[in-house]
Amino acid sequence: MTLELYCDGGVCGPNPSLIGGTWAWVMVGNDKVLNEDSGFIEPDDLGVEKITNNLSELYAALRGIEALPEGFDGKVWTDSIITLYRLTDSLAFKGVPDWLMERVKLARKNRKWCYECVLVGGHPTKRELAQGCRDDGRVVSKWNVWCDTKCKEISKKWSSVSLGDQV
Repeated sequence: MTLELYCDGGVCGPNPSLIGGTWAWVMVGNDKVLNEDSGFIEPDDLGVEKITNNLSELYAALRGIEALPEGFDGKVWTDSIITLYRLTDSLAFKGVPDWLMERVKLARKNRKWCYECVLVGGHPTKRELAQGCRDDGRVVSKWNVWCDTKCKEISKKWSSVSLGDQV
C-alpha cells in the first residue's frame, strides 16, 4: 500500500494574524483516509506575537509527520515551498520559534520514517483537479483540497468567535 501525507495551514484573518492559525493533515492509503487531524493555534501556543501562514503550514506538516507510523515510507505533500525547504535541507528558519525548529530538524533526522517531500499545487480549480494538474503543470490533489477545506472551516469558526468577542 502506498501511503501519503497531505498537510496544509492557514491564518484567521489577515496574514500575519493576531487571532491565530489553522492546520490540517491527512494520511491516505489506496485513496482512503487512514488517519487525520486538524486544529487551531493561537500565537501564545507557538510563543509568537502573530501567526503567519508559513508557521501554520510548517506546524501542520510537523504534526502530520510526528503522527506517521513507524516505518512510514511514502510522500509528504505540501503546497508551501517554504515548508518543503524547511522539511528537507534548508536552514531558513527565520521567524520560527526555536522549539518548533528543533522538532522539525529532529523529524528530518529521525530514521523511523522515510519520506520524500513533494510540492503540490494549491487551490486548484475544479477543472485542474479533474485533469490532475494546474495549468502550470504542478500536480494537484483532492487530499490537499481536503486539508485546505478543513483549515477554512476551522478559520471561519474561530474568526466568528474572535470577532464576536470584539463587538
